[in-house]
Amino acid sequence: GRSEIKNLCSNNKINAYSIVCDRSIEHSLIDDFNNNSCNHYINNLFLAASDLACSIVVLPLMEESYIDSDNMHKFSDTLNFLSNEAMKHNITICLETHLKSRDLLDLFELMNKDNIKAVFDTGNRCILDENIYSETLILNKYLKHVHIKDKDIDGNNVILGDGLANFKDFFLALNEINYSGPLVFETQRTSNPI
Repeated sequence: GRSEIKNLCSNNKINAYSIVCDRSIEHSLIDDFNNNSCNHYINNLFLAASDLACSIVVLPLMEESYIDSDNMHKFSDTLNFLSNEAMKHNITICLETHLKSRDLLDLFELMNKDNIKAVFDTGNRCILDENIYSETLILNKYLKHVHIKDKDIDGNNVILGDGLANFKDFFLALNEINYSGPLVFETQRTSNPI
């Protein structure tokens, strides 16, 4: 499907920017790491991203690959390996986690890798912490990728503005840290997206 993606991008004058590696949601990144199929998948993912000129691979560390402050040390070998492989293709790995921003900073300091950064998902973050402004400021230099989404109190994705996300505070914080990267919409659209 890469040729089709390239043609669509060319015809619509847009650039591919990122790829999300959803495999990590359904397969434990730690348990499957020594499995050849996992390494094969990851290597092919970086090749595909490079071929599509995507500079970001989003790695969700959720569900089967759930990371928290208690188990983050278990991820270090795997993330170091992935970081080194991604560097060969000039790719940045952006971690999407449910870690609080301060815990995520601990992980980044533990990793000490220039090409491992953070995803800030406004929907997920508003469920984790009501102060989206301070969470954004804490991540500052590590913030490389943004998902725009809104969630209700039950954690359901809802139309932007109908949930808990405080977008005014979020955009104030992005402005304060001089974030200039893209904003990726992961949002409910209903039948009339515009």
